[in-house]
Amino acid sequence: MQLFIDSLIAEWHNLLAVLPRIIIAIITLIISYIIGRAVGNVVERVFQRGNLPKTHGKFFRRLVVWMFLFFGAIMALNMVGLRTVAAGLVTGGGVTAVVVGFAFREIGENFLAGLFLAFSRPFKVGDLIESEGLRGTVRSIDIRNTHVRSADGRDIFIPSSQLF
Repeated sequence: MQLFIDSLIAEWHNLLAVLPRIIIAIITLIISYIIGRAVGNVVERVFQRGNLPKTHGKFFRRLVVWMFLFFGAIMALNMVGLRTVAAGLVTGGGVTAVVVGFAFREIGENFLAGLFLAFSRPFKVGDLIESEGLRGTVRSIDIRNTHVRSADGRDIFIPSSQLF
């Protein structure tokens, strides 16, 4: 029993020694999130001033926030002393991107097609479009699909890859 108590006391002292670094790492993560939100909001405003669709601004705002969070997490892991975990996260991110890319090929196709459609802007909200027998008025344009309302009042979501 004494061995168990001694182990608990030793772990408690180890935790107290690392606690300041953990607090600084959490503060770093919070600051990176706040900065990411601020920069993301600026990016969204720039897209709004450029007369681009709202989906562009929202997409890039989210992308900026996630990038700041990712780099903040890597810095936080380094501060706590988990450098190998941080390096593994960066390395694993690349491998994961390839695996997920193959697994979600259709989603990736729609995403890329949505980006191309968003920047080329072949149609806008309110236009009448037709694709593979589906015809209607464009209600909204998202990165992955376009919301179309048919003449009979049905809501149709056409994948971006089909429209592209």
